[in-house]
Amino acid sequence: MSREPAVVDTNVASFLYGGEPEAGLYEPDVKGRRLFLAPQTVAEMLHGGRLARWSAEERVRVPR
Repeated sequence: MSREPAVVDTNVASFLYGGEPEAGLYEPDVKGRRLFLAPQTVAEMLHGGRLARWSAEERVRVPR
């Protein structure tokens, strides 16, 4: 059975995208769900990536 979709905020999206240990805290809530990001979350992640000097490949992988 599929679970309802969910919108994740910038912190959770960043943990999941970056493979951070904190991502495990949210695993029960996101597993099996289609995740959505608000445009502001995408912008914040790209801005953070720019500040962290992510490569073009890393920036392209940000979910949109």
